Amino acid sequence: MKLGKFIAIAAILAAGFIPALRSGASSALGRAPAIDADKLEYRFAYKGNVAEVPAENLCQRLFVPVRVNQTKPALFEINTANPNSQLYSASTGEDQPQAVGNSTVAMLAVPGLEMKVTDLTTGDLSNLSKLVGASVHGVLGADLLSRFIVDIQYDRSSVTFHDANAFNYNGKGTVIPLVIRNGVPSVHAKITIPGHGTFEDEFDIQTGYSGSVAISHSYVVAHRMHMSHLKTLHFPESAGLSMPVTRAKNITFGPYVVQDAIVEFPSEHSNVTTSSAMIGNAILRKFRVILDVPHQRMILESNSTFPNDVDYDESGVALIASGANLKTFEVAGVASHSPGSEAGLQTGD
Repeated sequence: MKLGKFIAIAAILAAGFIPALRSGASSALGRAPAIDADKLEYRFAYKGNVAEVPAENLCQRLFVPVRVNQTKPALFEINTANPNSQLYSASTGEDQPQAVGNSTVAMLAVPGLEMKVTDLTTGDLSNLSKLVGASVHGVLGADLLSRFIVDIQYDRSSVTFHDANAFNYNGKGTVIPLVIRNGVPSVHAKITIPGHGTFEDEFDIQTGYSGSVAISHSYVVAHRMHMSHLKTLHFPESAGLSMPVTRAKNITFGPYVVQDAIVEFPSEHSNVTTSSAMIGNAILRKFRVILDVPHQRMILESNSTFPNDVDYDESGVALIASGANLKTFEVAGVASHSPGSEAGLQTGD
């Protein structure tokens, strides 16, 4: 790669780290009713009921350190809209966490909490690793996260797990009802898109999505959206694909209104996957998010970044990591008439 192109890529790369959180639970809203014990076996350290875990933000996705069957800590994604927790299926590498033999039972541990998980699936997470530039060994999905109250503080880099039967809240946040589908939390939202108008529906809360809003083809059809009527740009993805994006006038959930959110319309082959619609980290990070799936509610406390504009990568360049230790960056796609194309970047650089 030529030096000028390397400098252009270096200028476009931006890496952020989510700083670390404190729990802070209580109950001006009252104590939530106790729930029945479920099949998940778990144990908090020191006979407690809360575990505060340091989180890392890679490309606006949340990751936490997890031990699998007492191996050393490895990177797991927090993915609230993925129905099942997952282990990377690769068998190479001394430190690669693996299920024992053909067993689907594994002991997962984060600082302060151990969980015995049954029917743990395996899959190829290499594409996710390339997207974030780090080795991802697993996913904590809705099947596990929905058993706890999960308190995410983006601005303090922390995810805190609370026992659902012992959690109280007495903060000043807003309670928003959740609709739960297969353990996946969704919120009723209203969105206005120039060229289409306004529609209301359920939007998944997706911490595994780096963007603001994504709307699937099925939602486009259900709400009779005509893509030709929208003012869209096509942002490049890997493998030569591109995705239409536009700006919403606003999206509203509960009392909160976010202006000018970027809306993506992924295809079935896109890196962004949804069967419905979802709200991602570009919006969620403006809040302290307390997901109380056992009691079908979400509590939001806005932070200092609300209601500032939602940022979007305007470089027009899609990058992936490759090579040993994922330290080599490759241009996966370049949008026409973008800063990336004007800098002379090309796919494969």
